Parts: sequence; C-alpha cells; structure tokens
Amino acid sequence: MKASSYINCLFFVVTLIIATACNDSKQQDILNKNIQDDLKFKEPIEKLNTRIYEMEKRIVWLEMQISSLEQKIAKTADKPKIKQQNYYTVQYGDTLFGIAKKFDISIKDIRRLNSLSSNDQIYVGQKLNIVESLR
Repeated sequence: MKASSYINCLFFVVTLIIATACNDSKQQDILNKNIQDDLKFKEPIEKLNTRIYEMEKRIVWLEMQISSLEQKIAKTADKPKIKQQNYYTVQYGDTLFGIAKKFDISIKDIRRLNSLSSNDQIYVGQKLNIVESLR
C-alpha cells in the first residue's frame, strides 16, 4: 500500500472515531463534511499521481535519448570535417597511420590516391589527397 493511501485511510478512521465520539450534532456535521470533501479529492489526486508517474517515466526516457544523442555527437565531433576539402596538409609529427586513422581511410588508399610507393615518405606542408574519405 502506498504511503499516501495509508495516510488517507488512517485520517479517515481517526475522523470517524472522533465523529462518533462527539455528542454535538453540529460538530458531527462539520466532521462528516470534511470526510466527504476528502473523499471528493481522493480520486482526482490519485489521477494526478498517476499522471505524474507517467511523466516521470517519460522524462527518464527523454534523458536517455538525450544522453544517446550526446554520445553520438561526441563521437562525430572527434573526427575532422572535410566536406569541402579534398586535401590534407601534412603537419609536423604526422604519420600516414595517424592521418589514415584521423580521416577513416586506409594507408593503402592514401598511398594509391597520392601515387606514393611504400618507400616514399611524407613531409611537412605536403598536400595529400583524401577525397575518398568523404562518406
């Protein structure tokens, strides 16, 4: 039994006991009216509690959806955007492996697109064609 239902029942019983113990009919009428008022609000309150519970469930679901979208955004934000760029300019410390990983393209494809043999080295300032990494 929910705590609120338990409290409502307890309040109802206590009110009945007091009402039956009273000799004054005016006090009994006031107590009976209070009991009737409490019963009038019981059903709407239960409906509101149900709606609140449903809304809380919906909020939890929406929070999970937001978290999932944030994770997807974070993953895509990690990769460089090269939509308008067909070339990458080699920076100090770059390796073919690092560039391939950064742009989600294979080393073999970078070599093929740039006519590089396995013995060729890349150098700072060199422009590498990475057009096939656009997906």
